[in-house]
Parts: sequence; C-alpha cells; structure tokens
Amino acid sequence: MEMGRKIRTDPEFKRRYEVRTQESLAPPLLEHVHAEQERGAFRTDAPPEQIAGFIGLVANGVAVQLGTGEPIRNVDALIEFVRSAVTDRAPTDTRRRTRP
Repeated sequence: MEMGRKIRTDPEFKRRYEVRTQESLAPPLLEHVHAEQERGAFRTDAPPEQIAGFIGLVANGVAVQLGTGEPIRNVDALIEFVRSAVTDRAPTDTRRRTRP
C-alpha cells in the first residue's frame, strides 16, 4: 500500500519505478511468454504483450495482498485460473488451500 501511495504522490519515484519495470522486469517476462507461445504452451490468439500484462497484473495483485497482511486464499485455484487463462486450457477442480 505504501508503494502505491508513493507512486501516486512522488513523481520522481514513479518515474524510476516505471523505468525499472520497463527495463528490467518486463523484457524477461515478455521473452518468456513469447518462447512459451513458440513452443505451443501458451495461447497464440493474444499478443505476448497482452499475456505478459495479465501475468504482471496478477503478480502485482498478489504482492499487494500479501503486503497488506492478507493471505492468498485458495492458491491452487488462483494458479489454475491463471494457467487456464494463458494456455486456453479449462481449469481443473482444485482443493481449497490457503498460504500465508
């Protein structure tokens, strides 16, 4: 939560955060998604940038939730949902499991 406030209120911090994300975090994820599409593991009806953006959004949400002290409920279902979203594979039934 503190990071979100800092991004909203500190223009220099926001600029550094955006540069770091674009230069060091986004390229490896984008390369991974592209490679997975090439080998047929990820769906190809969406561009790699869109899939990488989705994965990044989910990861950021998980980080924010954990940062606030809230556990991720039903981790298996979350992982399966993300997997099915990027692979065109229907989700399987998962047991409810919580991780702190």
